[in-house]
Amino acid sequence: MTLVAVLIATGMVGPALGIILFAVLPVFVIRVALLSLHKLQVFTARRLAPRLYSRRSFRVLRFACGARNSAYALNEYAVQLFKDEKFDEAKTVFGIATDLDDRNENYRAHSGAAKYSLGQYESAIDDLTIALDLVDNHQIALTYRGYSWQAIGNYRAAVEDMSNVQCISAEHYYVAYYRGHLHEKFEQWQRAIDDYLLAFDLDSTQTGAGVSLARIQAGCPDASFRDADKAIENSQSMCARTNWKDWVPISVLAAAHAESGDFKSAIKYAQQALDLAPEIEKPERSLRVAQYQNSEPFRIPAFNSNQENNDSSAQQ
Repeated sequence: MTLVAVLIATGMVGPALGIILFAVLPVFVIRVALLSLHKLQVFTARRLAPRLYSRRSFRVLRFACGARNSAYALNEYAVQLFKDEKFDEAKTVFGIATDLDDRNENYRAHSGAAKYSLGQYESAIDDLTIALDLVDNHQIALTYRGYSWQAIGNYRAAVEDMSNVQCISAEHYYVAYYRGHLHEKFEQWQRAIDDYLLAFDLDSTQTGAGVSLARIQAGCPDASFRDADKAIENSQSMCARTNWKDWVPISVLAAAHAESGDFKSAIKYAQQALDLAPEIEKPERSLRVAQYQNSEPFRIPAFNSNQENNDSSAQQ
């Protein structure tokens, strides 16, 4: 006979339910109260974090709302500062959040992103590595550590990190775009092309990926990847998108015409690029004009991996 049947037979159902309710109800009430308190603390922390931080009184926030709730609210506040490009202040607030909860991978990743944006690449890598030790596939940490490795010239580490980033939306445009440049450095031409196409698909309002694709089509050292007609078509499209005011796509258009054997047009556009280029670029643009005057097509220069840490991003 089951326990319920015994209780019914002996008339003990009512008393038994009373005992159960007496034992369980306080636990339920306590849990509801704790949950309500937690929600109240989070709400309060989110409201007070900006005000108390601006007054350098965030210790009051920790006392009133607890360390973790305060860290959560400060991180949320710092994210908004980061979006507003107030990177120095964001870095400081993220630092406070990590001090309050140093095992939170998101706060570490956000701190690293702020430091990267300030040009503090080594320190950024330290924070981002901690975040990745906590969660080995943390997408923000992989992204900004890849950017930081690239900034200090460690291109192999950069491409390894960026290759583990899932590029699925417009905000990942620069991951795919920079990764394409990294593949170029190691003469992985098809991978570079694939990433430039991906970047363009992610955000077609950007022209950098389209220009870089046309550059490979115009001047790749491997002839199997060169296609003068596509290079002209793609570079002309990028010139139109920038209203013919950006020297870079115009310079690539010149290279595309040189690849097709039309050196007259190549010289014309190379001269136009020279006129628009900043002073630091004019010597190289002048050499390009002379190159086409000698009927010499453009070829992407080989990257010397022995000079990896001293190299800067490739430019047409």
